[in-house]
Amino acid sequence: MPKDSVRSPLEDWSIWRRGYWFGERTFYSDFHLGLDVIVPHGTPLREPEEGERVLQGTFRQGGNTIHFKGKSGVLYRFLHLKDFNGELGHTGSTGVSTGPHVHIDISRNGSLELTNRANFIDPEAYFAMSEYENTVVRNSASGEFSLFLGGVRRKVSEKRSGLAALTLLQRKMEIVDLPEDVYDNLTKGKDF
Repeated sequence: MPKDSVRSPLEDWSIWRRGYWFGERTFYSDFHLGLDVIVPHGTPLREPEEGERVLQGTFRQGGNTIHFKGKSGVLYRFLHLKDFNGELGHTGSTGVSTGPHVHIDISRNGSLELTNRANFIDPEAYFAMSEYENTVVRNSASGEFSLFLGGVRRKVSEKRSGLAALTLLQRKMEIVDLPEDVYDNLTKGKDF
């Protein structure tokens, strides 16, 4: 996926605290289909890519919700919104919510099949990949690093680190040092 085709729906994606993670057991589900990002009430959301709103409304659990279908065919859902104003609404705490945040889930094939877990993508990995496309991220504690190329994360083993360094020099890629916990969260999802 080209770097400019997908962007995170929140500015400064990596600084916001996370609530429930993708795949995590919650008080209402044994598998959380999205990611809860804890942000101040009224934080503006932006469209993650070119596309259109295909549904917006108020639902019992999700509160004010927008379904946004990207030109890539991916369906994004944004729940618990304060309103539907602006590019893609503002974060809130509507529906079943314990405080201001936005729940984001992403469906691969553009349709919402809540019973088909394999249809959902981890938003953390998806948006991190778009943020770090053609970039190398390095764990500042261990020195381990991963390359994000062509929408896929490629971990680099110590045995291949010399080859990776040469590749980086040839491609003039940026190296971003991340704290260990941020690196681990960024690289814990599956490659796709």
